Amino acid sequence: LTMDKYKNNVTFVKKIKEQIFLGHLKQMNNKQLTQSFNNLLSVVDMEVFERYQPVANYIKSTYGKPGNVQSGYFWDEITPDNQKRFHMWLNLVTILEFFEGERADFWKRFVSRCRAISSSYKHGRIFLDFGAFHVVEFRDVGRAGFILDAKIYDQHIQQYEESDVKNDDIRRKILDGDLYLDRILHHSGWQYKVARTVEVLLSRNEVRHDAR
Repeated sequence: LTMDKYKNNVTFVKKIKEQIFLGHLKQMNNKQLTQSFNNLLSVVDMEVFERYQPVANYIKSTYGKPGNVQSGYFWDEITPDNQKRFHMWLNLVTILEFFEGERADFWKRFVSRCRAISSSYKHGRIFLDFGAFHVVEFRDVGRAGFILDAKIYDQHIQQYEESDVKNDDIRRKILDGDLYLDRILHHSGWQYKVARTVEVLLSRNEVRHDAR
């Protein structure tokens, strides 16, 4: 099965149906698979990533994430840049699977600048790691989210990422302890305020990083 048509062919990749491409991947040997996946990651953009969720889920379920020791034979053949792009892709998938509507549209704008995203669909909460700060959001509409300094998050909230503790208990701890930098209140026009806050915090972090 020759997959050269995937190489640097943005038009073809954008037109082919995701399920057809996924079917092709499942028929390939390891060499063909890593070559084609490298090609896919090299040419597609966030718009195509969003449509290709089944492909990302298949790769993750079969080979895990980059760095997975048991699947080293696969990830060793994926370039470092493409491993980063796949990590970003998984973050996008997490956002789209957790949120719906305007919150999905909002947070996917920041996927490329987010270090890690972990979610618990069972418990209805998601944690976004931006390095110097973290975002905690809850799936229930009308529930405020929070932006926290990284050190405060690590000290007080990180333990709840895999915990069965109730969301109300997490919210109460953040509010009672005044642990947040800002609250995310999903009122009309909330996106403008939160985007401004996130951009300012990201800019500060980028300035500190460049100064090193």
